[in-house]
Amino acid sequence: MKIYLSIIVSLFVLFGFSQEKRKNHSVYIGCKDDVNKEECFYKQLQQKILESYDEKAIQLIAEQSTRDTVSIMSNLAVGNSGKLDLLNSNISSPDDYIDALNDGILKDLDDFIVQIDEKGNPLSEMLHTKLFFELDRGTDSPSLKPLPFGNKYSTEDIGFEVVDEVPIYPGCEGRPIETLRRCFNEKMLQHIQENFRYPKKARRKNITGRVNIFFLVDKKGKVNHIRTFGADPILMNEARRIISLLPQMTPGKVKGKLVRVPFAIPLTFKI
Repeated sequence: MKIYLSIIVSLFVLFGFSQEKRKNHSVYIGCKDDVNKEECFYKQLQQKILESYDEKAIQLIAEQSTRDTVSIMSNLAVGNSGKLDLLNSNISSPDDYIDALNDGILKDLDDFIVQIDEKGNPLSEMLHTKLFFELDRGTDSPSLKPLPFGNKYSTEDIGFEVVDEVPIYPGCEGRPIETLRRCFNEKMLQHIQENFRYPKKARRKNITGRVNIFFLVDKKGKVNHIRTFGADPILMNEARRIISLLPQMTPGKVKGKLVRVPFAIPLTFKI
């Protein structure tokens, strides 16, 4: 029996991983009658952010962004009942203060209309939405202005989740700065491969599937805020165990200031 673990490491941009291709996705109930349901949800979530972020939150974003176009990622775990799994859903942020505001946004979201598989069973899934804003630094205080859905924004123009100095994985110290991201990737893949254990119970029951993992490297270089969402709790527990074993790192920086850096990694378990 061959066991496979498919790993794609997406650094710094939480939207960077792909899902299995599906024709349909869960629909936000407030957008069920809209022709472009994806654009409708984009605008509704964008508006909730603008209504929730106060002057302090926008100031924190401005301090930790080096550019004038910022992206804010939402990663929503939608259960097969259509309700949001708050524990495993998140909206990316650079600070605990904004995290608290984001929690309020998530709790305020309505339910989703889930899709069904070929056997008629409702499907749970992870929905990813990348929201774009213009950061107007102004003369008195900065502000966020919504940018349209569907525009092609260059990653060179995006702040917020882009860091000047990436977290440094132990063993990558002293490398040229342009090679640190590649070194981080290599070390991360090595860590997962060395610590991966296909759970016996999952193997015995022939349980396979994908697990999406989100975590932060905080301002002290510690790994925390580990969240998982996937096909089965047994596989999610294994994914969480692997990430919890990551070593402490040298934290990332923006404009010389220590910042938190979000990561996303999908693991596909196959037998």
